[in-house]
Amino acid sequence: MTALNKLILGYVCIVLVGFGLLSFPVFHLRAGSWVNDLFFAVSAASTTGLVPADIHEVYNFGGQVILLLLIQIGGIGYMSVGALALLLVQHHWNPEETTLIKTDLALPHHYNLLDLLKVKLLLSLVLEITGAVMLYFAFRSRGVDDALWQAVFHSVSAFCTAGMSLFSNGLEDFADDPVISITISVLCYVGAVGFIVFADLWQRLRKKRRSISFTSLIILKYSLLIIGIGTISVYLLDYAAYPAWSWQRFITAFFHVVSASSTAGFDTVQVSSFSPAILVILTILMVIGASPTGTGGGIKVTTFSIVLAQIRSSFNGRNKVVLEKCLLPDYRVRLALATFSTYIIAVSVCLLLLAVTEKADLFALFFETVSAFSTVGLSLGITSGLSDIGKLLLALGMFIGRIGILSFGLALFVEHRHISLSKSHDVAI
Repeated sequence: MTALNKLILGYVCIVLVGFGLLSFPVFHLRAGSWVNDLFFAVSAASTTGLVPADIHEVYNFGGQVILLLLIQIGGIGYMSVGALALLLVQHHWNPEETTLIKTDLALPHHYNLLDLLKVKLLLSLVLEITGAVMLYFAFRSRGVDDALWQAVFHSVSAFCTAGMSLFSNGLEDFADDPVISITISVLCYVGAVGFIVFADLWQRLRKKRRSISFTSLIILKYSLLIIGIGTISVYLLDYAAYPAWSWQRFITAFFHVVSASSTAGFDTVQVSSFSPAILVILTILMVIGASPTGTGGGIKVTTFSIVLAQIRSSFNGRNKVVLEKCLLPDYRVRLALATFSTYIIAVSVCLLLLAVTEKADLFALFFETVSAFSTVGLSLGITSGLSDIGKLLLALGMFIGRIGILSFGLALFVEHRHISLSKSHDVAI
């Protein structure tokens, strides 16, 4: 069994354990179906956030803790914790274990694995605690019951880009609170931007690097560019929710662009109230998604940048693909195009099946499908009304989105893969 297949099997086991625990009546406030329990387990472990019912109406505190643990494991990656545990026990990783860990982290071969794991776990702990403290005081000032638990849950959910909320209408009651909006947005972006960037910055601070890597440069430039363009576009089009040219309108636009592009899925305004133009923008952002080694989904910012570079090179008549004045390895370009193509095919097949089994509006089904495969969690409000078959289809989409479209394609079509790095500028996908 290859490292990739072991990785997939590991996530299957996590989902099944979570499903088994959530199925116990002791964790339920009311009777539920096994399909909903499975959907919740997959949504939490894949850090998607789509829910078939309000969490606080279905599960008690114990059930909510199980969901939070699944979110944490799914966001950080079970191999990250397992890798450090192995290191403590046996003081080294064998080659097979190293391959498995790097596969889970989507880590290029030349990155220092131990440094990345240290940065990843330390950064996660510090930011989740900081976010919880900020949210606690904000929630308490608004008179929220169980403010501490709400703060911890939403901080972890935001950093892991899960987008799950214990409030029945998400964060819509706090749309006018800039502290909550900005705290959640920062947690989502930092979680989604990828731990490669922070490992590079850490090495730069320790003077082990003269500059950040090419991958980090691409991630930072394109993620910030996408958020900037997206925020301006939504701000200009958001006349329905906020007609006045106000600071609140800008915060709302920024929040939802970060939420979609980081694949978190939180909302402070009911998504169905947005105009069709804004929904199209949010859909595009969900498709592009987060960054490699981050907690988000989508095709990834780096893949998107390579696809754009390929299009530009083709129109300019070049045989080689150049990104930011750097030559890209041919195999990276092929993998990027394969990832994008596989994503389109997978979404199309799922949408076709949902169109057969469901009676909802076609665009709503498309939006829901993209949200599932990109592990976002934004919805036009049709999740709870889907049939059991529809929920199982979306659950499969969320699972594929968590292991990654590229990993899914490799598991389906490739028996053995060995790629040697060229001297060109490599970039993670």
